[in-house]
Amino acid sequence: MARITQHTRRELLTLTDVAGHRLVCESGELWITLDGHGDVLLRAGERWEVPGSGPLVVSALQPAAFSVGRPAPVATNQPLFRLGRGFPALALFPSPLLR
Repeated sequence: MARITQHTRRELLTLTDVAGHRLVCESGELWITLDGHGDVLLRAGERWEVPGSGPLVVSALQPAAFSVGRPAPVATNQPLFRLGRGFPALALFPSPLLR
């Protein structure tokens, strides 16, 4: 993940090859323009995933710091719910056939 600081208001920065990356505004305010996707305003603590390719233009509305990187992969092979040891599984799904 790259961290970038813009010290001057209205300083323009062009980023390329950032499709699928995440921008995180760490401080200040950023005005982001991506051709075909409109403008996005990010404030400190907000994040945005770049939806398309093409040059991305970032402008600081005030002195700002932000980072750019790929989001962490999501583990899909983990169970969503796990019963604890000794927990009666049938109590979760009572059935009229078990009476």
